[in-house]
Amino acid sequence: MIGRVALYAANTVIDRLDWRECIRPYDKPKTLFYYDPPYFHTEDYGFDFVIKQYELLTDAARSIKGKWKPPCTNRNSARDVG
Repeated sequence: MIGRVALYAANTVIDRLDWRECIRPYDKPKTLFYYDPPYFHTEDYGFDFVIKQYELLTDAARSIKGKWKPPCTNRNSARDVG
């Protein structure tokens, strides 16, 4: 099992880009996108991520070739937007 994970991880790319810049170059059928936007109602974190951004991100995630994984938290309901 660990050997398979190591093989998969050998091709893993971690990037820190605006989500709109990240999708196009990496979107392939075998790509897994994990996104971690700021939580709803946490504007005091200093991020300019308004409800419209959640809607756009959710729409983009629904139309990509790869797969996407939102964070595992009930507080971040971006997957329910739209």
